[in-house]
Order: sequence, then C-alpha cells, then structure tokens
Amino acid sequence: MIRWLCAVLLWLGASAGAQDYISVPDAPLSDDAFYNLVSCAAAPGGPCAKSRVRWPEEKASDLSLGIIAIHQNYPRLLRTPIRRALFQAITEVNAASTGLHLRRAAPDETPDIAIYLVDQKIGSTIRSFPEPELNGNEMPAAMFWVWWNGKNEIQRAVILFARDARWEEVQSIMLEEVVQSTGLMTDIASPWYTSRSIFAEFSDNTVTRLQPQDIMALRRHYPPQ
Repeated sequence: MIRWLCAVLLWLGASAGAQDYISVPDAPLSDDAFYNLVSCAAAPGGPCAKSRVRWPEEKASDLSLGIIAIHQNYPRLLRTPIRRALFQAITEVNAASTGLHLRRAAPDETPDIAIYLVDQKIGSTIRSFPEPELNGNEMPAAMFWVWWNGKNEIQRAVILFARDARWEEVQSIMLEEVVQSTGLMTDIASPWYTSRSIFAEFSDNTVTRLQPQDIMALRRHYPPQ
C-alpha cells in the first residue's frame, strides 16, 4: 500500500507521520541494510536520510497503548477486531525479547501511543482532528504520527484507523502501525519482502507476525536489557 511522509520541524524536535518507503531490488537485504533502511531511511549502502528516533529507555520498558476515542459513527463490527488486534500486536512485540515492553493502558491513564477510531474513509482528507499536524492529510486504512524532542527521544504517538478498513486486514495493519510508532518509520518496496516483513510497502496485509528481520530491527533499535 502506498504511504507518504510528512514532517513538521519544531524548535526542540520534530514530528512525523505515516512512513515513506525506499525501493530496493527483488532480493534479500543484509541485516545492516535492512535495519538502516527502516530506522533512518538509508538506501542500501547509502547514508541515513533521517535521524533515528526512539522512545527513551525508561519509557520503552513500560510503553502504554490504548484506544482513547471511538467516533459514534465508527462501525461496531470493526471495533472488536481492532481491540483484538491491539492485544495481539502487544503480545507479538513483547515476545520479540527486546528492550521494549508494551502494555494496555489503564482506563484512567493517557497512553503513550493513543489510538483513535475516526469517522474518516480511506482516501478522505483528515479534518477537525485534535492534532493539527494531521489535518489536511489523506487518510489511509490506518496511519501513525510520532513526536520527538531535540534528543531524538519520542515523546508520544497516535494511531488512526479509518472507518472502512477491512476487518480481515486489521491484525496486520495494527502490528505495522504499532511497530512503526516505536521509531522504525520507513517501509521497504520490494517483491521479496511482500510476505517476508511487516515493513513491506506493497504488502497485501496478510503478514500478522513479526518476521526474522523485523525482530532483528526491533532488537537493534531497543537492545534487550
């Protein structure tokens, strides 16, 4: 699925949402090339095009996620699959044995990664969202946005789900958006990775488990403690 990148530079940091992608040959990348591509938008053998950003260590070890807003018009038939997909994404990331530990936010807690089920269709223009950086952008099936400070430490993130996302794709989409909200924001456009990575740009959203190089990238970005 074609995505886009929009960044807003701030005095002390930046924000970015919905990853861009880099095209590579129809062949496997080395682990170094794979990690550099997804973490800092480096083409194979090239320099980083973006800064690497991460959740600070103390936050990464107890990172909370939660659905904080469901629009009244959001289809009820999608709500349960999305809740289930969030639980599965948390379980999948935690099983990767990295320096990350995800958990569901408590009912009275503002989550670090806040999820919104919005009254927006795929391809529509985002309007009236509380975060002004997102307004005016085109809505994909789902999108993420992260904010970081001048130390390249992620401070917070949001994930939006369109009202017409396909229920059978929700599990794959949720896993991708959660992982990319950890700072691995660039996709790989290559037929080789279509079914071999959650970062595949032209995926058919059937990858519902982290693949070996996905886990490798997470471990490099958040080394096990």
